[in-house]
Amino acid sequence: MGFLYWLTTVLDVIYFGAVKVNPLLAGILDLNILVYSGIKLWTAILIGFMFYKVYTIEKTLGINSHLEQFFARTS
Repeated sequence: MGFLYWLTTVLDVIYFGAVKVNPLLAGILDLNILVYSGIKLWTAILIGFMFYKVYTIEKTLGINSHLEQFFARTS
């Protein structure tokens, strides 16, 4: 989902003249698309790593999270 968000944002800004509403990321995107892309990629990797670490800690300690139970029931 993060990739699709990044892709649509970059394509909209480059080809359709869209403007980012977030002032921090808008400034970065206006200066350099590669820096913006790196920030978005790094954020996605960091969040994925954090979810992975929480998962391994829960499994090591034998903790069952409420979110895990919710998603197990809905799938």
